[in-house]
Amino acid sequence: MANLGHLKLIRRGVKHWNQWRLRHPSAKIDLSQANLKSLELVNINLSKANLTGVDLSHCKLQGADLSYANCQHSNFQYSDLSQAKLCGANVRQGNFTSAILGQADCSQANLYSANFAYANCVRAYFVEAILKQANFQNANLSSSLLTEADCCEGNFLRANLYKSDLSFIEARFANFNEANLHKIICIEGDFSGANLSWANLSYSNCAHTNFTRASLDSANLGCGYFESSSFRKAYLVDTDFTQAKLKKADFEAATLMGGNFRDADLQDAIISSLSSVSQILVPEVTWPQPLEASPDGLGNGSGQQLLPPVPFSSASVADLLMVSVSNPSDLPPGSHANGSSPVLLGIELTVPIDWLALAGSIHGLRQSGKIFHLVSLEALSSSILVRLQAQEPSHLPNQAEVRSQYLALCQTLQQVRCDVTGMDKQGSSTPAQLLPLDQLLALLASPLRLS
Repeated sequence: MANLGHLKLIRRGVKHWNQWRLRHPSAKIDLSQANLKSLELVNINLSKANLTGVDLSHCKLQGADLSYANCQHSNFQYSDLSQAKLCGANVRQGNFTSAILGQADCSQANLYSANFAYANCVRAYFVEAILKQANFQNANLSSSLLTEADCCEGNFLRANLYKSDLSFIEARFANFNEANLHKIICIEGDFSGANLSWANLSYSNCAHTNFTRASLDSANLGCGYFESSSFRKAYLVDTDFTQAKLKKADFEAATLMGGNFRDADLQDAIISSLSSVSQILVPEVTWPQPLEASPDGLGNGSGQQLLPPVPFSSASVADLLMVSVSNPSDLPPGSHANGSSPVLLGIELTVPIDWLALAGSIHGLRQSGKIFHLVSLEALSSSILVRLQAQEPSHLPNQAEVRSQYLALCQTLQQVRCDVTGMDKQGSSTPAQLLPLDQLLALLASPLRLS
């Protein structure tokens, strides 16, 4: 319980309180469980005080010094703590609902399971703070510093973190659903297992950041910088990577469905062994020199000499699903380039596949206004026949129809079991085996050669 002398003194006002503290610097302040609701306590010195369970709601605490105070279970609801000092304070399970903490210093504070819902924390400092399981739902944290903060399992639903610095943050399994992370800085952050669905990370700098197993469905990462970041086993349905910098990013075993990678930089990115792929919009590829058509029009047989060492940054199963074509005259023999009937293109591929070679086999078919869609994968004796169908732009379905078709195709292919003969490093055949679709897609992303 509160010291009655301390309680009587603080009610006399901030001036008397601060003067008394100057005369008694070693006094142990105990205001625990006190009701100080609606008091005007601007610039008050409560450093190292025992404020456990204190009701400080609706108080004016601008510039107050609560550094290293024990404020467990304290109530600051609707209080104004602008420029207050809470560095090193213990505010476990404190209530800051709808409070104002503009430019407040909460560095190294223990705010475990604290409630900041609807709080105004613009330009606040949470450097190295413990924010595990804290609730920042609908809070305004724009331009704040959360560097090296522990936000694991925290709730940032619809929070505004515009231009905040989250470098080295630990946010494993945190909820950033619909959060505004536009233009944040987050170098080497850890969002593994986090929920970032519908979050806005456009123009953010998240180099070397860990998004392993994170949910980023419908998130906007457009124009962001994600060099060397990990998206391993991440859920990337309808994720927008338009013009994103993804150099050396790791997408191994990620679920990619409906993502947009247009004009993205995927140089040296790891995008093999994708767990699921559908309706990927891949970046355009600029080829340094023209290639001759293969003799049989299928990119196989004697067409091997048509594979120069050209760059191909988006080497993944995604490139089978949507391929822009360039010149109707370069279509395979027997194709109907005039649009009177669908154009079918077959590419026979030996498993594993050299994706650079596959890119070469479809060179000269880009930018004509036609789009090739994956129709089927058929297992042959020692290869896979990939069938693509071209459509005229006027006959292209809308995005919703295309997505529906691809989802239906994926569901169909889930039932497929392919009898495939693999090739070892010496080129000798290995025993045939039955492969489910996920393993087949993994093989499709493994480099070797085009038959």
